[in-house]
Amino acid sequence: MIIGLQLLTGETFRERRQRERRELYDLKLAEWSARLQLTDELIDTLNVSVQPEETNKDLEKIEELLSLSRNDNKDSSSQSQ
Repeated sequence: MIIGLQLLTGETFRERRQRERRELYDLKLAEWSARLQLTDELIDTLNVSVQPEETNKDLEKIEELLSLSRNDNKDSSSQSQ
């Protein structure tokens, strides 16, 4: 009876299972590729939006903060209390 059903469907149970696994793999691969492409586009967008002027301003702010002594920060916090 099982062999008769397999003849009617045109594929064996094993072939069907392999086909379903291959389809699932292809689906996951397509989803992964789409996510990878989206990530690449996002990175490209971020690279374009970063401007050297903004980077230089940020570096100046960081250097200014680093040049402050730690005691200045403690004095200002103790005065506010």
